[in-house]
Amino acid sequence: MKRFVSVIMLRPKAVLPLLLLLLFPLNASAQAFDGEDDNKVSVGYINAGGCSGVTLGYDRGMNDYLSLGCYLSMVEKGGKHDDSGGLERCDLYFAGNYHFQELLKLPSPLDIYTGVSVGLRAVGVQGGVRYNFGEVVGIYAEARQNLLNTLKGSGDSANYYYKDFCFSVGFTFTF
Repeated sequence: MKRFVSVIMLRPKAVLPLLLLLLFPLNASAQAFDGEDDNKVSVGYINAGGCSGVTLGYDRGMNDYLSLGCYLSMVEKGGKHDDSGGLERCDLYFAGNYHFQELLKLPSPLDIYTGVSVGLRAVGVQGGVRYNFGEVVGIYAEARQNLLNTLKGSGDSANYYYKDFCFSVGFTFTF
């Protein structure tokens, strides 16, 4: 696992095309968002303000339209933040999402969502899409724009997430 994380951290451009290959349609039958009984764990690549890293999350459906989740993101040093320490590169955040699968009558393996996130580093809005290949495994892509700073002063450049656009892709596992 440690080697997998280091490959993602050091060679994100090699991992991204592999993840994009998974976007081709396959025979799918499971729902991407299952409402109240939906429990998902996600793991993936994140790019926060030009810095690559990994993200890990848990999302639980509250009803047919809403879910709440907790996520941890860690990025490598780089970009405009070369002088920062390790803690500035991590963000723990909570997200509430509204799922459009039921409203838009989307095919069951596909889900589009949008929501708000509140974290230790930033507050922002996000939107994404999920696609399930079967009962357990799926993929996701998510974009998040951080709008407000939470722990640092607004002029502090050591916060990797403040006012930065974040994009992540990865796998979801339903339990």
